[in-house]
Amino acid sequence: MYIYYPSCNFATMHLQTAKKVRDYFEKQMPIARCCKIDKREFEKGDIGLYVCQACRKQIENQVKTMSVWEYFDQLDNFDFPDYHGQKMYLQDCFRDRNHPEVHQAVRSLLKKMHIEVIEMKNNKDNSIFCGTLHYESKELDDTHLSHYPKDVQEKYMQEYVQQFYNKKNNNFEIDNIYDYLKIIDILQNEKEKDRNAVFKEFYYRGVSNSEWELLPSLAVNDLEFYEPVMIEEFKKAYPSEFDVKDDFEIIAKMQHYGLPTRLLDFTSNPLVSLYFSCSDIQQKEKDGKVIVALPRKNLYDGLDEYRDLIYKAHDQSFLLSWLEKNPGNLYTYLGMVYVPNSLFFKTPSYITEREKRQSSVFMLFANSIVDVEKDTCISDEEAAYLILEGEEYYKKHYGSEKSIFKLHPTLKRLSKQQYQMNFTEVIIPKKVKKDILRQLSNIGISKSYLFPEMEYTAEYIKNKYIFGTQRLINGNFDADYEL
Repeated sequence: MYIYYPSCNFATMHLQTAKKVRDYFEKQMPIARCCKIDKREFEKGDIGLYVCQACRKQIENQVKTMSVWEYFDQLDNFDFPDYHGQKMYLQDCFRDRNHPEVHQAVRSLLKKMHIEVIEMKNNKDNSIFCGTLHYESKELDDTHLSHYPKDVQEKYMQEYVQQFYNKKNNNFEIDNIYDYLKIIDILQNEKEKDRNAVFKEFYYRGVSNSEWELLPSLAVNDLEFYEPVMIEEFKKAYPSEFDVKDDFEIIAKMQHYGLPTRLLDFTSNPLVSLYFSCSDIQQKEKDGKVIVALPRKNLYDGLDEYRDLIYKAHDQSFLLSWLEKNPGNLYTYLGMVYVPNSLFFKTPSYITEREKRQSSVFMLFANSIVDVEKDTCISDEEAAYLILEGEEYYKKHYGSEKSIFKLHPTLKRLSKQQYQMNFTEVIIPKKVKKDILRQLSNIGISKSYLFPEMEYTAEYIKNKYIFGTQRLINGNFDADYEL
């Protein structure tokens, strides 16, 4: 069986042609998602059909591959157009040096269309050209960048990305998928050099309004005080659904069903985040953005026993019981629960098909205890007395009849410095949102894929045909936000 792999580059640079090719193959065979995220299991005899050599490289160790040129060349009854002896200069890609079958198929197809081929000097096995990464510089010969040392390659790739960097706002701005992926690639290379960067994988969050802050729904809705109540009420309503000991898994389920939590949705897939930065039609007049998390060493790594403390920080009895088992660790507790200096990302063990397709990762917000009178966070030492002695401490030391502190913690906000240290932003201008959604749809990233539930699929199919008709009649393209 053939499986067609669309190309991000092809969809970006040749939108209409890529769509026509995809539409043709949809009638003939299954369509894969982006080669980097499609994890299908192949059967014996399967063939991965590619248009982009980068896709071939990604899948060739998993399945037998064939170029679209070879596929069309083997068809006996395909209706090729007739160009009546038109002449064409032909330049082979250097990535096909070891693939004479591609060279042969391309020339055979051109001959079938009655096109006279004019060969370039450096063709076939001698090709040094790749189209997208061909640099012409005073410092370099007219040679593909891959032929130069790694430090030279990095220098010119950084120069390429710098054209998208906004120094004033300390962010990047892109117009298409291709440039977006190049920026991610450069950031990843820089991350590899960072000795403090323990995580080698980025996490991404796409929002359709670049003005929105990085805050979880619990804080946005000012419901922090009610977190334990909502957890318990949700558990009691559906006890069979919460056969888990870890509170993290419980609030992950709450997040899935739309309840406010201290979790914030991220993804390990940069294309998924790009979709969400463009998809909200209510924000079509606003620039979107992808927030790229660059987490450093995570204090929670290997310390799962501390994770529950975050959710039970308001529970004095839980703390006292924990301290009995962990004597002398009060300040360790406070450091973990109230003042962590690192970001905490985790993939839940409870995960639905939707979370799988969205490559879901959650960012967990820690706690702080607030002095209501001064509107400031209190110190570790004060927090210790507050939790262990409560109002008795304040009566003794301050003569206060009532504590001025919130016993239930407030979610810790990220300072500007913390945000700049751990995150980078990629801005998606409002004028390119629809184009990017079409490009993503061509490679399988759409609403119907990311939300596989029946009601979303039905909505996608309905809008596809209703708004498709509207586009034909009056040129209304608003529905592209539903792709």
